[in-house]
Amino acid sequence: MRPAEPLCSFFIQLSKSLAASTMADYAHDLLDLAAFLGRLPMPSDVLSAGEDDLVAYRGYCTRDRERPVSAATWKRRRAAINSFYDWAVQTGRLAGWLYFRRGGGRDVLAWGATADLDVRCLTYQQWRLLRQVGLRGLLPGGDADRSFRGTDPLCNCAAAELAVTTGMRLREFSCLLDIEVPPPGRDGLPATVRLQATAKYGLPRDVLIQDATLREIDVYRRTERASVIRRSAAALAWRREELFVVSDVDAAAMRLTGCLHGRRRVFRVEAMPAQLRRITVIEGSRGLEAGKNVAWFTLEQLGTLVRAHRATTPSPRPSPASCARTSPWSMTSGCCPSVPTQPKASTAWPTPHTSAAPSRPARTCTRRRSTS
Repeated sequence: MRPAEPLCSFFIQLSKSLAASTMADYAHDLLDLAAFLGRLPMPSDVLSAGEDDLVAYRGYCTRDRERPVSAATWKRRRAAINSFYDWAVQTGRLAGWLYFRRGGGRDVLAWGATADLDVRCLTYQQWRLLRQVGLRGLLPGGDADRSFRGTDPLCNCAAAELAVTTGMRLREFSCLLDIEVPPPGRDGLPATVRLQATAKYGLPRDVLIQDATLREIDVYRRTERASVIRRSAAALAWRREELFVVSDVDAAAMRLTGCLHGRRRVFRVEAMPAQLRRITVIEGSRGLEAGKNVAWFTLEQLGTLVRAHRATTPSPRPSPASCARTSPWSMTSGCCPSVPTQPKASTAWPTPHTSAAPSRPARTCTRRRSTS
């Protein structure tokens, strides 16, 4: 059995209050500690180890191993170790702490500073170049870039504008449902979105979405959204049994009624966690439609955005490879070229750089003639 006792009982206790991702980090850290203690000249386990053994583990992780960990990583490992020994003392597996602890949370395992005060702001010129060239696929002069191979520029434009202008975290804005973002009003006032289950620590708060961002999302809804739904309909239909299929939408009370795992369920929108939001769909005229207004957002794409934000000197002309990496993000704020006033739902975006990539040249096969 791995992990062996008492780690298994400790993880069972943690699973009642921690997320799966945090559990995985704690398991990795404590198993690494157990493996280190077993390799010592006088092997021990997590309950029989002494203060010197734990200090040696700190030095091994932060200084002696092939790739020493950073201060932030060690802070997480130290928290996992402290949590385990705190649980061991409370449950009677240990009579007391194995190492000295001072007031204020300091102990012999403390090491390194994790505060990083190097904050660099993004200038407007850098933001505009990132938005127009790196993310939308335009040339620095504003013309369409024929070499751009991105798709759904308006969808990705709305996603990036929503992230940057509201300050929402990744989990918050990437899981917004279509019902939560109203259309832009005639008065030009911002819209208020209530966050709760997806907010940090589940603390409710209100977020303002500016009118310019609402218009970006509205343009996407009236143009590209039909093609996004059409492409994802087959995959969603195949996974129907795993999804929360909404049958009734109460916009006034912000409640969704539908079927989840064969049961009829009713949820308040603001109380829906991120995992449930990612599988929420509704039956539309073209099949199942994803409930999110921002589709196909991934952590890898956010990493590309952050790395581009941190660039101090933007390149005047990005390479085709960098355009291909950042193309799923295209960002603009009110700079959409030739946006039709009342497009149909199936209207394709009429910019040249969103056309399909040219077909690859036909492969030619040459054989060497045998010489007699």
